[in-house]
Amino acid sequence: MPQPPPPPPQQLRRMLQQQQPQPPPPPTVRRYTYYDSNEIYNKLLEFQDKYSEFVTLTTAQELYNLPRAGTNDDCPYEQQQHQNNNNNNNNGGCSNWIVIIEDPISNPPPNSVYAEEDIVNADGFTKYEALPEVFLTAALHGNDHIGPTVLIETMELMLEAAWCESLPRTERRNDNNEEFDSSSSPIIASEEEEEDLEEARQCREELVSKGIYGRYRRWLSRLVTTRRIVIVPVANALGYYRNTPFEGGNNNNDDDAILDPNFDFPYDIQNNNNGNNNQQQGQCMSTIAARTINEIFRQHMFQSGISFHTSFDNTKNNDKEVDEGVYYEWGASSYEGYSAPDEFSMREISEALSGYGGEVMEMGQGGGRDSYPVVGPINNLLESNAGRMEDWAYAGSWDGENIGTCNPTSNGGYSESQTKYDASTLRSFHTLVESRSASSTNFEDEAKLGTTADLFTPYGTGNGHISRNIRLSLSMIDLVEPYVKVLGVDGFDIRDDVIPLMPRTEHSCRRTKVMKIPEKSRRNGNVTIAWTVGGSFTVDSTAIMYGKWSDLDLGGFFDCMSQPTKEELDVYFDNLQQAKNGPMAIESTVRFSEPRSGITRWHKNVPYPPPDSEFLTPSEAVFEVDLDLSRFKQGDSIAVYAVARVDQGWKTRSNNVYKNLHPQSHIVNARTNPDWFHEREGKVIQGRTDWFSIPLTIEIGHPMSSTMEKSVRSPDEEWEEDHVDYDRMLIWRKIKITFYAVFFVTMIVVCFFCREESDGTDVCSVWREYRKIEKATTVQIDELYDDEDGGDGWFDCFKFGGTKMEGQGGGGFEMADQTVT
Repeated sequence: MPQPPPPPPQQLRRMLQQQQPQPPPPPTVRRYTYYDSNEIYNKLLEFQDKYSEFVTLTTAQELYNLPRAGTNDDCPYEQQQHQNNNNNNNNGGCSNWIVIIEDPISNPPPNSVYAEEDIVNADGFTKYEALPEVFLTAALHGNDHIGPTVLIETMELMLEAAWCESLPRTERRNDNNEEFDSSSSPIIASEEEEEDLEEARQCREELVSKGIYGRYRRWLSRLVTTRRIVIVPVANALGYYRNTPFEGGNNNNDDDAILDPNFDFPYDIQNNNNGNNNQQQGQCMSTIAARTINEIFRQHMFQSGISFHTSFDNTKNNDKEVDEGVYYEWGASSYEGYSAPDEFSMREISEALSGYGGEVMEMGQGGGRDSYPVVGPINNLLESNAGRMEDWAYAGSWDGENIGTCNPTSNGGYSESQTKYDASTLRSFHTLVESRSASSTNFEDEAKLGTTADLFTPYGTGNGHISRNIRLSLSMIDLVEPYVKVLGVDGFDIRDDVIPLMPRTEHSCRRTKVMKIPEKSRRNGNVTIAWTVGGSFTVDSTAIMYGKWSDLDLGGFFDCMSQPTKEELDVYFDNLQQAKNGPMAIESTVRFSEPRSGITRWHKNVPYPPPDSEFLTPSEAVFEVDLDLSRFKQGDSIAVYAVARVDQGWKTRSNNVYKNLHPQSHIVNARTNPDWFHEREGKVIQGRTDWFSIPLTIEIGHPMSSTMEKSVRSPDEEWEEDHVDYDRMLIWRKIKITFYAVFFVTMIVVCFFCREESDGTDVCSVWREYRKIEKATTVQIDELYDDEDGGDGWFDCFKFGGTKMEGQGGGGFEMADQTVT
């Protein structure tokens, strides 16, 4: 039996719009509880097994051949693993676990099966080498309970979202040819593809049931795929197992008590005025916790990081209670009274972390924007200490006056060469986040840890120590590097931008981010493009650059993964001018929209919505512009890049910087200084001022085709090309136009030649007189009824409001928290 023909595109879209899905049930809520050492160990193994594509799980003992702290009685759940591994110190103790989260398929390392030749971008290095790196750690003091649970929950949240967003992974679309073949058959999914789709549907539904909607899922997966996140959930593994702040023994053992991982780093050691015996006579790096962190930093170039700490109700520094807060450098006594060279960026980032964290209140009361009560330098608000990790991570590579070396004798000794650093290793902006707990002796006060309710807003009724620090971690990961994202075209939002576990090559985005629009005429040639800017605070300038792919391919600087430098852009436009014979030809080939400026969701001047608002988190910064695409014809393939320059104010330094130094951190110079370049251990940081989005490809289709996204792969956002013969439709349209034209011409001829013999008046004249009489009669009747109703006359019946109907034929753009049409 023949199948009925599909409906026309306009009818099909109306049908789809009328199919409103039922709202999902309220999300299930889970109360956070502390993880003990054994539970953390099991969680890490679960992550490795379930999310092996993203997770590298190892230990400092396996990776760096460090000894374990403790005895056979410590961390007994690891004993079987110790027996299986033939590395040193097999006599037991607690391992220092390290988790690396990255996407090795989208950003393949050297010698990977995915590391094809064309994965090297226009900058001359690979995406793997250029990934921005973030370091997160907790429990330098072993009785700090909040941080490890925060990091386990943060990892699980990101990994679950990224894994789900990577589905479906099978290739389902094969009709991306520029010329549509109307005779082709509809695509029928194979059994494997159907299973893949079903798995994607189920995981999305499960995430929604937890309150993780599409916009959050896509954001979290972006963080996993575009960053390298190194996490040491429990730095002081032995202390955490024994529930003691120091590494080794217990609080009654004086020899062990002096080994404090918190101040065990070789910075400011000549000013050791805090009685820290770790720093005496080069005995820094005495603890396995500090050595673990040191070895990790020697292998990476971190731009930012967080160390989570916990103070207790009776904790004091110099007889002053330690407040909850987000603290930044300086914390060294050498710089008391001075600001850090990167003070401007440090304060702005710390205020954003504090704001997105929210205030911890009694369970069920929610929070607000003014969360952590304290934000500022460690020296001003806590106290100066020699050997702080935060100062070491920030200035160890450039502050030669205060960096030292270590030659400890504890734990089998540690080579002095391991505390000699080059100019690239230690330039990370590292915050100290202090939370407050009721007790350091047991896992008490879980009522203030929070729940998963309204996890992504500081106003949530479930806000607590865990939930707010999850958000704080995510915001730091987001802010490590700026990014630009094209959101939609003519009210149609684009679903995919960064797809996890998908190989990214020079041309991959030409099939993963594609919109098809009808050919435009000069009368209706404008197309509205919307885009957003993230990973930053202030958008100094942003615009759209667009042109044919065939023109942008000249020189090889523009593709699906490169970030061209200013020098490369200058070379490209010089070459294009020569190829196109003059600057006027460039204007007709590659164009820029007028630049805009603004602020992002992280800026302090973007207020959070009121607590009773439907949307509880601030929207993304959305920019729109109308582009004239009438010069492009059917079959053309257009590349649309969003470009942004951000946070140039970070170059500012305060008046009381020691020696008037310029900003020294990687995170500031990477976005403000094009001459900044550091390379070590297979990692690269290249400074730049302009950031390019993954380009959107716009295919120009038949004038009667519909606007739609061709690259949708998600089961809740599926799309099938309309199998419509546009040429046949155009023929019928021409036939109808011809018919009406012949009809009206015939009527005119009849009116002219057919006349009344009585007075010579033609038929059209009689018709006009008749219409005048009929109209006069209608007006009299309308006025009669209006007068009886007390109206002002018949025209009152035809008043029109000023409402403008918008959003016809489009689903709108889904922002961070709302839909804008």
